[in-house]
Amino acid sequence: MRVGAVHARVAGQRHTVGLAVVDTATSTCVGHSTWVAPASENTAGQLQELYVRARELLERNDAEVLVTWTTEPAPGGAGRRAQLIDASRAEGTVMAAAGAVATVKQVVKTGNAAVRAVAGNGGGTKESVDAVAASISGLPKDEAVRRAAAAALAWRRRA
Repeated sequence: MRVGAVHARVAGQRHTVGLAVVDTATSTCVGHSTWVAPASENTAGQLQELYVRARELLERNDAEVLVTWTTEPAPGGAGRRAQLIDASRAEGTVMAAAGAVATVKQVVKTGNAAVRAVAGNGGGTKESVDAVAASISGLPKDEAVRRAAAAALAWRRRA
């Protein structure tokens, strides 16, 4: 099964989105993209570009499922609410792109807990992502793509 995944994060009014498509039967990353929103572009323009990139990646790699993983707030992280809302917009944009791809039949959500459970190493999120990503061939060193790919494989292993 080919599983697409997205990990969205916002810092300083700029989206950073990792996209990956993982062939879960072979634990191979068959396509990936990192997108950092151009600072000169307004939010609508940023999300429009993200939509196009996500749709092209999912179509080109025949993704059947889209897994979303938005950064979760730290305990007491109320000050990050605006960033989480912006990250959710990016995630929603990728979900809309998936809706336009004929091969995508399901959209699901995962998070830190699922990745940690699959890693089974008792570590934090970064250590767990590293552990799950280590089993996926073809991944770049880019953290956003590694998180997206780890989410895809973690979802499949728990499904």
